[in-house]
Amino acid sequence: MIRKVLLFLLCLINTLCACKRSCKSSPKHSGLITVKLSGEFKGDTPRESLSLVGTSSVEKLTLDKENKFSKTFQLKQGIYHLLDTPLYLADSFDLNITFNQDDYEKKTYTFTGKGAKENEILTNINREVWDFYGVVIGFLIQPTTIFWKKLNAFTQKLENQLSDTTLDKTFVEAEKQDIKYIAKNIAENYSINYGLTASKDGGVPKTTGKTLSQKEKDKLKQFIDQNVDLSNEKLFTVSTGYRDFLSRRYRSNIPVVGKETTSINFISLAFAAIDKTFQNEKIKEYFWHKDFSEYLMFGSADFIRDTYTAYKKRAKNPAFIQDIYERYQKATRSFKGETPPNFNYEDINGNKVSLNSLKGYYLYLDVWAQWCEPCRREQPFFERLQKQYKGKSIRFIGISVDRQKEKDKWKKHVIDHRMKSIQLITDRNFNSEFIRFFRVTIIPRFILLDKESHVISSNALRPSDPKLKKIFSSLEL
Repeated sequence: MIRKVLLFLLCLINTLCACKRSCKSSPKHSGLITVKLSGEFKGDTPRESLSLVGTSSVEKLTLDKENKFSKTFQLKQGIYHLLDTPLYLADSFDLNITFNQDDYEKKTYTFTGKGAKENEILTNINREVWDFYGVVIGFLIQPTTIFWKKLNAFTQKLENQLSDTTLDKTFVEAEKQDIKYIAKNIAENYSINYGLTASKDGGVPKTTGKTLSQKEKDKLKQFIDQNVDLSNEKLFTVSTGYRDFLSRRYRSNIPVVGKETTSINFISLAFAAIDKTFQNEKIKEYFWHKDFSEYLMFGSADFIRDTYTAYKKRAKNPAFIQDIYERYQKATRSFKGETPPNFNYEDINGNKVSLNSLKGYYLYLDVWAQWCEPCRREQPFFERLQKQYKGKSIRFIGISVDRQKEKDKWKKHVIDHRMKSIQLITDRNFNSEFIRFFRVTIIPRFILLDKESHVISSNALRPSDPKLKKIFSSLEL
């Protein structure tokens, strides 16, 4: 009897010790941190949620009726992206964020609470880097001595923002490494594009014929390749500059493809380039998710289907797989045979024109803006088609995504260029429901609808493409 009691007590002690050890395995000890995010999304675009994307996770922030959110997470410390904003998250951060996206081209972010200082600096650095790339275009024809002087001054300016001793120490050390890779990215951009100069009309940069000497190329290459590790998972979680550097590396391994390349072949080449460039599986998974989620935003229905099918076969990260599935579901809404939402847009005379009022005609739509140079280049071809098919059961409709405050510029462009096609302007530029249905982020974009306004092609051939007339000839015009 005594022996049984002793055995029972020993088992009880072992159980309690095991429990004690288990209780000690808190989120902090398991490599996770606790973070609270709250805030508000201000913008024209209706949203149900926002995605917080990390190097191996995707978390959802649900918006209430007032477009506000609040949620506590347990995740790994590092850099995440909320919309297109990089966020640095560390343990016990209680960060409040206001996203103001009322203006499509000028987005602002306001931070308050614990973690605000770090994220204000991160956002500012990110903005200054993009601004500096604009400066780089200005001296792509300047000697390398000027380039190095400008680059050193710029990186010092970025590092000076990290002097506050109250900043999170891990953040400061990570940003110092980040700035080194930002400099490498800028140097690589300079090396590849040297000799180009911005065109006066804001279009494609023009070459001046200037080239770097072999000695200058070697110095740039040495700077870019020095102390590079393509498998630094720790740095990968905290540095956007390092991620951009790795992205450049793998993209350079994708062969140049011709027009005959099928979508599935291109996707296979992209996968092969990632596999060739990286050994680290988590880094591979990240780029599979990041780049293939972008592929789902563009291209034909076949390309989108092939992208999704190929991704499913290779991916292993459950969070990324679920996110890609949700993106795929949204992408398939604009496939052939689907019906887009009705619009009710204004023409140059102030009259409203709806999609429903155009039923009974095939519709060839040109999504454009008066500031878009590639759009303007397609317009003469668009107008010629409109004239050629006049009297047929097809209508040529221009839909401008210019902002309402630029309506006068849009009207002037239409009048000055004597455009005879039906010209409309959206109510909320790129954020209009009809435009969002087709996931338009790059213009010009051409769309072909049948007589019942069902989708024939959500990414139709451009009017300058001779093969477009063959498609028209197959319609009952």
